[in-house]
Amino acid sequence: MWFQSIGSVLGFDWHSSGLTTVVTGVLQHSINPQGHGILISGGKGKKSLLPKTEIPKLAQDTQIFQVIKYLDWYIQAECLQK
Repeated sequence: MWFQSIGSVLGFDWHSSGLTTVVTGVLQHSINPQGHGILISGGKGKKSLLPKTEIPKLAQDTQIFQVIKYLDWYIQAECLQK
């Protein structure tokens, strides 16, 4: 529903074909990862095939795996103290 809602705000019919890929493409062009802290993968056409390789690369570049490992360790440590 989120994509349909934002697609409607952008002027598309909520049931338009290809709405998700168009909204993804618009978000990629509109959002600055450094300024907003959000990374977008995918899009329309050939870009729709990129998430398979792009997401692991983005995760490595942003060191998200280290953050997840730390959070997992922290949660386990907190649970053991209780």
